[in-house]
Amino acid sequence: MLDSERAERLVREMARAIQARGLTVPALLLGEACRPLTFLASQWLHAFGPFVAGALNLAMPGLDENRVAEYAYLLENRSNLDALLDRLEETANAGG
Repeated sequence: MLDSERAERLVREMARAIQARGLTVPALLLGEACRPLTFLASQWLHAFGPFVAGALNLAMPGLDENRVAEYAYLLENRSNLDALLDRLEETANAGG
């Protein structure tokens, strides 16, 4: 389980990573479309986290099993996705 402070830091980190890659609009669309599936996605990450971390480690060197588990815990609470989407919308409306 994540405390609210750690969840907020992960949301900020994810928002910065999405924005740095220029994926704000696609992330907003995907986030809104997949909102009902967040808990299912979190459970999938819990089950297959080691495989996901291993497969993506080349593309994202800091991604390990612990980080994938944190993202899974983050997705268990839909309000965290709402916070991420709100942060992305704010920056999209601000022009950057």
